[in-house]
Amino acid sequence: MTMTRNRYSQTRKNDKKPLKVFQANVGKIPPAHDCALALADSERYDIVLLQEPWTAHTKARCLTKTHPAYDTFTPVDMWNSNDTRPRVMTYVRRDPRLLADQIRPFETRD
Repeated sequence: MTMTRNRYSQTRKNDKKPLKVFQANVGKIPPAHDCALALADSERYDIVLLQEPWTAHTKARCLTKTHPAYDTFTPVDMWNSNDTRPRVMTYVRRDPRLLADQIRPFETRD
């Protein structure tokens, strides 16, 4: 698992603290994905950017890892194979001072 920690220059709504951004490549490995989310939460990161997230699919649902402290954003509505699965996943901390919106579907899986 490769991790890079960055501080993003934008600020929260009505708050002067900079956003803390966590970035990692979790290599499609479920425990690495869980560990990255847990570490980001324990260090109070606001935004988590994961490359090569763990994903799976069943006949009825698309699956990925979630965390109770974060809302999950993916660039595609659904996937059913490695060729259609998202290559990135974004998590935004559930905080009334953070506002996040997503436009989907996006043109790429990145």
